[in-house]
Amino acid sequence: EILDTILEVIADSLNKDLCSICLLKPENKFLCIEAAKGASKETVNVFCIKDEDEIIKKVFKEMQPLIVEDINNDPEIKRIINPESSHMLSLLAIPIVRDNIPLGILMVQTKDSHKYSQDEINLLTIISHNISAAIMNADLYRSVKAQLDELKVIHEIGKAITSILNIDDLLPHICEEVSKVFNVRGCILRLIEGETLLVKASYGLPEGVSDKMTLKTGQGTAGQVALTGEPVIINDKSRMPRDYNVPGVDSTTVICVPLMIGKKTLGTLALFDKKDEWGITTFDESDLNTLLTFASASSIAIENARLYRTETEKEKEVTQTKDYIASLINDSADAIITTDTEGMITSWNKGAENIYGYAEEEVKGRFLPMVPSFLTDEEKNIINSIKKKETLRNLETIRQTKNGRLIEVSLTLSPIMDHSGNVTGISGISRDISEKKMVEKELIRKNQELSRLFFINSMVRSTLDLDKLLKMVLTVVTMGDGLGFNRAVLFLVDESEKTLNGMMGVGPASSEEAKEIWISMEGKSLGAIIEEIEKEPFNMNSHLDRLSQNIKIDINAE
Repeated sequence: EILDTILEVIADSLNKDLCSICLLKPENKFLCIEAAKGASKETVNVFCIKDEDEIIKKVFKEMQPLIVEDINNDPEIKRIINPESSHMLSLLAIPIVRDNIPLGILMVQTKDSHKYSQDEINLLTIISHNISAAIMNADLYRSVKAQLDELKVIHEIGKAITSILNIDDLLPHICEEVSKVFNVRGCILRLIEGETLLVKASYGLPEGVSDKMTLKTGQGTAGQVALTGEPVIINDKSRMPRDYNVPGVDSTTVICVPLMIGKKTLGTLALFDKKDEWGITTFDESDLNTLLTFASASSIAIENARLYRTETEKEKEVTQTKDYIASLINDSADAIITTDTEGMITSWNKGAENIYGYAEEEVKGRFLPMVPSFLTDEEKNIINSIKKKETLRNLETIRQTKNGRLIEVSLTLSPIMDHSGNVTGISGISRDISEKKMVEKELIRKNQELSRLFFINSMVRSTLDLDKLLKMVLTVVTMGDGLGFNRAVLFLVDESEKTLNGMMGVGPASSEEAKEIWISMEGKSLGAIIEEIEKEPFNMNSHLDRLSQNIKIDINAE
């Protein structure tokens, strides 16, 4: 605004057709028109002269005005003049200097040839000094404003670190904020995944372009920055390597910096086409330093968001696992019970309710109510073993239901430990095996019966003495590991008399005799006793023999 005001005053006061101010861009050695009176911005905002041109170099070296009455008579001057002002004939160019350092040129032009007076030259020289001071003040203002903007951005990123934890929201936010601060046409944020740089967010890009911008590490501007960890500034498109161009974007200037945490590169942050009042301008060292600061804060925000996402996913996974385990526990037919280290119940599943008959609210906080009183001391000893990190598996024991019924259970007990390895509780899984045990006992009994019958069958095949054979059969019937009866009497059918006649008997006549028999058979197997019967002389003088021989039963009697 100051430059526009100065040029307007000059043009009106000195009656000049065109006034312009060109400022030196030291970062790429160009002299570009920054303000003009008598020409539209559109005609001057892209016109720059390299300060390497001999005429410009001479003006800056000698620090003297350049005076031309008619540029048609000076082709070299005409060559470097903005084509849009080629219809102007006269030219007065005054160097703008500060501390003997050239800053730019103040130029006035007229449509007709004109001989500039010394007063005009002196006046414009004084004005050039004022312009120099104004530029210095403007630079100071811009510097302070840039610093304030930088602090604001860093503050915003700091807020983002603590407030935006969703990385899908954070990355577009970073691109938008940095684009506004630097006043650029666009921004591209890439993150490294394996050997690939993927565009994760952008600002100002045409729709669909980002899908075509995936790079390998080392490929293109971003790939080189990701590979080396060094920032890149490109202000001269003609010198930009072909693979450094932004695909799908006709960019003129580019600045790209790494996103890093310590020595680890997360990705890159690139800006293209910085703009000022007059159009596309160049990036400088100040831009680089500010962007590096911005990238550093952004990297922290990105890493925090990544960690948050990882932890959120882990938490979700843990929750799902907990729900799954809880479902398995609750739906299990086994009783799954947890207690503290003193045996006080902390959890009680449906299986425990079904097996023991207690509801969860009846047992929580109580010592194991299903342990019979006669096993309480034993249970406490087991708890002490578990507290020493022992695990007991498939322990068969007795438990008592709510209605007092004793049941057999198979029990597995293990310690519950915290992350430090300290035992904080006990987990118990019990299964009602009462029915299983009954079936097992019944199978054993049936097996014994079959075994004795098989034994009898083998005796029948091996013994020819009928009386001894019958004695053996009765002995098998009455022995403890036989069929298990106390006494047995053998009856045979008499077809002629139609009667059942008692033939012999095995068993004690009294309790005293029973005791003597059991003592005499102690330690003897059934086979050994049968062998004794077979070898010893046969007699039928026992009390039960005599008793049975006096028994006759009419088989026709009702």
